[in-house]
Amino acid sequence: MSFTYLELDNKISMINIHHHTMIHIIGMKIIQIHMIFMVQHSSHTLLQQNGFTQQVYLKYEQECLDGKKKR
Repeated sequence: MSFTYLELDNKISMINIHHHTMIHIIGMKIIQIHMIFMVQHSSHTLLQQNGFTQQVYLKYEQECLDGKKKR
C-alpha cells in the first residue's frame, strides 16, 4: 500500500491507498469507503492462467492512424 497524499485538518480529507480504493475522512473518523473492482471476462482470466500475454501492436496502430490522417 502506498499513500499518494494525506490531508488531515478537520475538513474532508482523502487518503489514496490504492488506485481503486478511496477512503474519505472527516476529522479523524472514517465515514465512507469506496472500492472499485476490475471485472474481467472469464475467458481472459483463463488465458492468463495458461500463460498467455497480450501483445500490443503499436506500430500497426500508428500506421492505421497515419492512414486515416492522409485520407
